Amino acid sequence: MFGILCFGAGLVTGRFWNRPDTPENAASSLATKAPATPGKHVVPDERAAAAKRDREQKKAQQARTDLEKQQADMDARQKAYNRIKPLIDDALQLDDEAKRTAAIESFRKALASSDPDEVLAGLSGLSAVHDLAFDRALFRDALKPHLQSDNEAIRRAAWYGMIQCGLQDEDIKLLREVAKTKGCGESTSHLLFVAEKGDLTGESGAIVRDLIRSERPETKRGAMNGIWGAKLSPELEEEVIALSRQKEYEHDAIYYSLSTQANKSLNTVNRLIEALAHPDSYNTGGRAAWGLQQGVSKELAPRVADAAVKVVGSRASGYMWDQCWTLLTRYAGPDNLDQLRELAAKPGIQGEKKAKLDAMIEGFENASQ
Repeated sequence: MFGILCFGAGLVTGRFWNRPDTPENAASSLATKAPATPGKHVVPDERAAAAKRDREQKKAQQARTDLEKQQADMDARQKAYNRIKPLIDDALQLDDEAKRTAAIESFRKALASSDPDEVLAGLSGLSAVHDLAFDRALFRDALKPHLQSDNEAIRRAAWYGMIQCGLQDEDIKLLREVAKTKGCGESTSHLLFVAEKGDLTGESGAIVRDLIRSERPETKRGAMNGIWGAKLSPELEEEVIALSRQKEYEHDAIYYSLSTQANKSLNTVNRLIEALAHPDSYNTGGRAAWGLQQGVSKELAPRVADAAVKVVGSRASGYMWDQCWTLLTRYAGPDNLDQLRELAAKPGIQGEKKAKLDAMIEGFENASQ
């Protein structure tokens, strides 16, 4: 359950200002310089290299810290689930309504406990019965004290519980404030996405944009992974596209955000078309082709059709080929007639696909007469 900060630039220029040589430091200054070579004077910047190593070490340490935190969070949630599992079974069984009602009431009572483990267990129980039909009105008051909890696992689970109860305007306002201050871990963007019913073109979209601008890689990824199928503001879209051009974030940006974007602009369509030439024709190229099957405006359809024809004509088979065939049949029009005729003449197009292509060509030809 969607801008790139140049972390190193300010660090290097601010910390490592080079003083002009003076009689007092001239000798030590010269000692750091490499011997001159004919026609070329080389001065290796060892301090810049040290700064780079320092940044990489800090990044690696942050990654380890994030991983340890994620593991601790998973362990806590599993412990909470195991603790409440018998009552979850009571709530989900089909034959005894009284037992079901009592179990659900036990979840609510657990939320009033002063024991964080008991609270998390109650929240785990509520999450497990998200599709059961029962009156959730009483849970609203029980959940409110935990929406700004200092315990991230409790805070996150409490917000998902509030979503079950149905968010009101004041709830969404508070969620935005929590997202900007404490956050809800990697679920922050997803909670905003759900609260806004997928529309991240307003204030919540700006919050997600700021998450994507974070210096922390896991925050960036979590923000992109949580906005599957969202409508993005131009500013948020721009940040995601920029990250998609960085190897470290390319997969998450394309797979989770751009391919699923509900309101693909020209820039997103062009980026996904560009990804059709990616060496990973399944996870990146194929995903881009799959994504272009939705969220594309009528005005951009011919651009997608042109790219799809090129892929089908230049590839022999595979997942991306199949997805582009779907694009071709969905978006191709009279403007693609010459391309379609050329494609139909290829020996690899046979059987049902050949018949489908011939029918499309005939239809476009008849329409133009």
